Amino acid sequence: MDSGLQGKHNMDPHGDGIGNGNGDDDDNCEVVETRELWDANGKEIRQYWSEISVSVDADDKSFSTTQPLLLKRRNTTSQIAIVGSNLYSIESLDYEYYTAFAAFAGCNIGLAVAAGALCAYIAPAAAGSGIPEVKAYLNGIDAHSILAPSTLLVKIFGSILGVSAGFVVGKEGPMVHTGACIASLLGQGGSRKYHLTWSWLRYFKNDRDRRDLITCGAAAGVAAAFRAPVGGVLFALEEAASWWRGALLWRAFFTTAVVAIVMRAFIQFCSTGKCGLFGLGGLIMYDVSSAEAIFSASDILAVIFLGVIGGLLGSLYNYLVDKVVRTYSIINEKGPVAKILLVMTIAILTSCCSFFLPWSAKCIPCPEGLTVSCPTVYSGNYKAFQCPPGHYNDLASLFLNTNDDAIRNLVSTGTIKEFQISSLFIFFAAVYFLGIVTYGIAIPSGLFIPVILAGACYGRLVGRLFETASHLDTGLFALLGAASFLGGTMRMTVSLCIILLELTNDLLLLPLVMLVLLISKTVGDCFNKGVYDQILKIKGLPYMEAHSEPFMRHLVAGDVVSCPLITFSGIEKVGTILHALRITGHNGFPVIDEPPFSDSPELCGLVLRSHLLVLLKGKNFTKEKVMCGREILGRFSASDFAKAGSGKGIKLEDIDIEEEEMEMYVDLHPITNTSPYTVVDSMSLAKAAILFRQLGLRHMCVVPRSQKAHGDDHGGGEVWSEISVSISDDKSFSTSTDQPPLPLVKLENTTSQIAIVGSNLYSIESLDYEYYKAFAAFTGCNVGLAVAAGALCAYIAPAAAGSGIPEVKAYLNGVDSHSILAPSTLFVKIFGSILGVSAGFVVGKQGPMVHTGACIASLLGQGGSRKYHLTWSWLRYFKNDRDRRDLITCGAAAGVAAAFRAPVGGVLFALEEAASWWRNALLWRAFFTTAIVAIVLRAFIQFCSTGKCGLFGLGGLIMYDVSSAAAIFNAPDILAVIFIGITGGFLGSLYNYLVNKVLRAYKIMNGKGAVTKILLVMTIAILTSCCSYLLPWSAKCIPCPEGITVSCHNVKSGNYKAFQCPPGHYNDLASLFLNTNDDAVRNLFSTRTKKEFQISSLFIFFAAVFFLGIVTYGIAIPSGLFIPVILAGACYGRLVGRLFETISHLDTGLFALLGAASLLGGTMRMTVSMCIILLELTNDLLLLPLVMLVLLISKTVADNFNIGVYDQIMKIKGLPYMEANPEPYMRHLVAGNVVSGPLVAFSGIEKVGNVLFALRTTNHNGFPVIDEPPFSDSTELCGLVLRSHLLVLLRGKNFTKERVMCGREIQGMFSAFDFAKAGSGKGIKLEDIDIKEEEMEMYVDLHPITNTSPYTVVDSMSLAKAAVLFRQLGLRHMCVVPRSKGKHPIIGILTRHDFMAEHILGRYPDMDPHKQK
Repeated sequence: MDSGLQGKHNMDPHGDGIGNGNGDDDDNCEVVETRELWDANGKEIRQYWSEISVSVDADDKSFSTTQPLLLKRRNTTSQIAIVGSNLYSIESLDYEYYTAFAAFAGCNIGLAVAAGALCAYIAPAAAGSGIPEVKAYLNGIDAHSILAPSTLLVKIFGSILGVSAGFVVGKEGPMVHTGACIASLLGQGGSRKYHLTWSWLRYFKNDRDRRDLITCGAAAGVAAAFRAPVGGVLFALEEAASWWRGALLWRAFFTTAVVAIVMRAFIQFCSTGKCGLFGLGGLIMYDVSSAEAIFSASDILAVIFLGVIGGLLGSLYNYLVDKVVRTYSIINEKGPVAKILLVMTIAILTSCCSFFLPWSAKCIPCPEGLTVSCPTVYSGNYKAFQCPPGHYNDLASLFLNTNDDAIRNLVSTGTIKEFQISSLFIFFAAVYFLGIVTYGIAIPSGLFIPVILAGACYGRLVGRLFETASHLDTGLFALLGAASFLGGTMRMTVSLCIILLELTNDLLLLPLVMLVLLISKTVGDCFNKGVYDQILKIKGLPYMEAHSEPFMRHLVAGDVVSCPLITFSGIEKVGTILHALRITGHNGFPVIDEPPFSDSPELCGLVLRSHLLVLLKGKNFTKEKVMCGREILGRFSASDFAKAGSGKGIKLEDIDIEEEEMEMYVDLHPITNTSPYTVVDSMSLAKAAILFRQLGLRHMCVVPRSQKAHGDDHGGGEVWSEISVSISDDKSFSTSTDQPPLPLVKLENTTSQIAIVGSNLYSIESLDYEYYKAFAAFTGCNVGLAVAAGALCAYIAPAAAGSGIPEVKAYLNGVDSHSILAPSTLFVKIFGSILGVSAGFVVGKQGPMVHTGACIASLLGQGGSRKYHLTWSWLRYFKNDRDRRDLITCGAAAGVAAAFRAPVGGVLFALEEAASWWRNALLWRAFFTTAIVAIVLRAFIQFCSTGKCGLFGLGGLIMYDVSSAAAIFNAPDILAVIFIGITGGFLGSLYNYLVNKVLRAYKIMNGKGAVTKILLVMTIAILTSCCSYLLPWSAKCIPCPEGITVSCHNVKSGNYKAFQCPPGHYNDLASLFLNTNDDAVRNLFSTRTKKEFQISSLFIFFAAVFFLGIVTYGIAIPSGLFIPVILAGACYGRLVGRLFETISHLDTGLFALLGAASLLGGTMRMTVSMCIILLELTNDLLLLPLVMLVLLISKTVADNFNIGVYDQIMKIKGLPYMEANPEPYMRHLVAGNVVSGPLVAFSGIEKVGNVLFALRTTNHNGFPVIDEPPFSDSTELCGLVLRSHLLVLLRGKNFTKERVMCGREIQGMFSAFDFAKAGSGKGIKLEDIDIKEEEMEMYVDLHPITNTSPYTVVDSMSLAKAAVLFRQLGLRHMCVVPRSKGKHPIIGILTRHDFMAEHILGRYPDMDPHKQK
């Protein structure tokens, strides 16, 4: 155990925790025997101790000594701590305190100056944390030397020197920067300067892949610094990356999994003592799992108090850091000498505090019951510092320790009185102050450790204040204080929550940690921004926030375009290009084609500065103005135009152009991007900003409505990366209404299981061997319940059948199919799930609970239900696409959190599997939702634990606890895990293949009507009952295990089933089949039960569950896939454990968990969310590396055969889901190729009859609006109007007899809520509008309801780019405009239908859908 001061617990013999030795209460204290590991020097010290004479007054604890008592110290972790006192022992100075301080401070100052000199002279960019710089780079800001090799070198050694100098800094931020630098070095193909290059790294020489690599590097840095691999992935998502996608999530997960496995291997190797002081401790840095995390209402009040004060202190901390960093930036500008002097000043200040403040503390007697010496001699956490034998100085135990050991002391459990309140207050004030004044000096310095130190100290203080009212341990208060202070400064939620849990190994604290983080972040946000955002501003890094500023709504793109505009012709003079490159710093230039190379002047595309330099260096010039693209392409390869690393690209000075070549021409067409992203000059600047950031653009062309080049935004062009990917937050889609209604299957269950009701109501053991009657009773109950569930689905809500996850996933992708989230679907989902699970089907409640959560959220998002008279006016705020989509995403997350009791897993499930568009605001909302779920769930569980709820509420927050098994593994165990992963991948892909076949067959059968559906349900119910009843007869009776504390024969509930076995025996197959699914999983996961299930029984159960899970999914009942897959996987894993039992040390229960993980990875193809869900289910963070490894392997293997099960189900149901990446064949088409016709457009002021006719004859949801003279100078696209808005306008009947504009009158007739998106079935229908004959010839002004900033693309834009734009921004319609003027202002509108493979390949049947190039 690695847990600091543990007053009543055994400690690490190497001194990682505070030791626990024996201290006498007598006046004359004798020194206890110290550890046997001392060397010769230790023997001398022990002899030296015995010669000390001490007299202690028992009342006031004062003492006098004849010898100084502070002993030599050594560090217990990788930190090289407080080197001054290590090199020059204070005890040897015979009370020459000034000399002792000089030695102490001198060493610290020397190390500090060395760190400062490295930063000041070699790599100034290495100073500070590095996280803001990495965050800025991933936002598109390529500032000088952020990721250079010299920065990497100084970051590593400067961090070592800075921590060694005793500064109140952490290594965590610098490790994030270090990981990003290493990734950047790889992404650049190595370093030519240092002769480290690798040809295979050329695959990373593009913006997107390099950015992904650096994100993974940052995640690896967090994983290594905190030993928190999943926390690393979430940190990269929440704080570092600006653009996120599923592929990046998978890559970051793979990276941190490798980090976890390598780190675990080194820790295990070093645990034998072969690494000296390095590698001591384990994967858990600050273990607090020994403390009970049971809390009551008074504890919740204390936690709320912690959160509020933590938010206030965090915002104050950020304010002061802002002031200090601004001051230091002025000082640092004066040169390297000023930087080093500032470093020296802070080093002296820190040394003074560390040396002199412990003198203010009283000596405290060592606690009783310790197993190691107190005070400690070499290493450990009890420091004497002038105290007599048997006493220690609590302030010295914090100041004169490594930062890690100081934190370990503060979060140590069972140590209420071991730190005085005065000492805690002094240490908090000192660390708070030193953390502020240290950040910003010229050394690598992280903020995490200072904030954790101050927060843990403040939390422990609060714990002492609430010790009479609260049951929580003060060590847990320290942890929650650290969480509150981190939330108040960093303003992160999910990533901090997981990092803290991985640091401390106590998942039971999850609800409290989530609550305190939410409160502190909310309070802190009321005052200022997060500390990293403030540092970005101070450093002048132009970071683009996810949301546009409010003032941008009042501007258009044309208002901010930089001038003058520099353009090139398609074939341009060399001298003109060279002149433009010399006089500007622009990185992109528009290329204009003019006659005779085009019919009229038109925008050809955009050319990059770097590409122009490559082209000029090649000198492929011509004397005449002719096109010679093929010759140019033949002279270069793609790698010539790949993005070069820092300082590696061609510079303008490298190009030698002779005088006669200046008048020659060069063809720019081969290097021109002919599909640049464009916006019209009238587009809202807020929308343009969202487009720019969400797609990660570097340049965006602004064109006039007449389609000729108008401007190219160069404002900051050199700092934005040109790659598309990320999450968007604009509009949701709905299915194209000109398509037939989509066929739907029914959904899953949502409640606690009322398991195998047949056997519970009619006990098989009570039938006295009347087997047929027993079978009839058992089957009859099951069939009756199954028919009830099937009838609900068949007659009331067919959309409630099945899991519901594919439908929710499709809805969040923009597919608004009929009744997916209707109130009737919610009703049937709840009760159908109860009936289906009760009927004994091999189904789960988890998928249906996700659907149920989404239905409830949708009901709220619609403002309630008018049909059922449940409406609330305050819910009108959710009546827009984005907020409603966010609400449903949170509902899905809440469903997972409730089903698995896994709140963080719910957030990650919503991110990885459900949501198509993700943003930080949604992350925060989902986290808040699942935190509420966790707290309410925990409250109900605690209430029901008293027995007031009957059979409901049994168990705890952890459903399948496996933490009792030792998770220590070696090479043979790794081989077994790899085998499980590979086999799980094969089995998962086979499972998906068979589910696909069965669903297609059931789709035909279910199409024949409700009766057929119910008959199919009955058939599967009888088949399931036969398997559950008959197969246990094939198993042998097994004697009950010895030493069990519960009855071996439980008739109604429990895990051991007799099933015709004599007393003292049980039937292992019956214990699996005739139990609830949860109890069956619990049986398989149970540890230390190697022989309690026979291999033959495991094989039979695996085959049966694998088969029944496949044939059950798709019938007309709510049914989830999670539990069938977990059951089959756990059984298969336990089988593998039995096969490997001779060579593997892992418990068979852990093998079962890994088997479940492998089959889940092979079927669902999820990684991060599945990993966290399994860990929250089983409460064993030490298994994290193995779970990550098995998920990675199984997913990788299965991906070679087919897609995930939910993606297959969406295809079968015909849901037009848009993937994140466009299909390869789209690269060979342009937007104009797939536009559907005929186009229906309206004039800005249109006849009522024309509008009504268009609405009656088409099902289009959007119509372009064209302005013509006299309402505009020429024919131009005014914008886009929605069908629903037209219906509202027509019902208002504000018509005119003349064709005049009357926008103000129309605006006065309506409010914004009249145009808010209506709920399912609530909107105005065309039949509701009564238009008289004379009104048909009148006019209506469409300008007030027209979106004048629609997203547009030119007809020549690559279809692949258009697809990325459409999905990433969550569009419903996208206007296609011509590239050149002289044509109609709009060619057509792209909708979701136009991007579907069926539509594209239907128009181009000869196109190879798998063609890559």
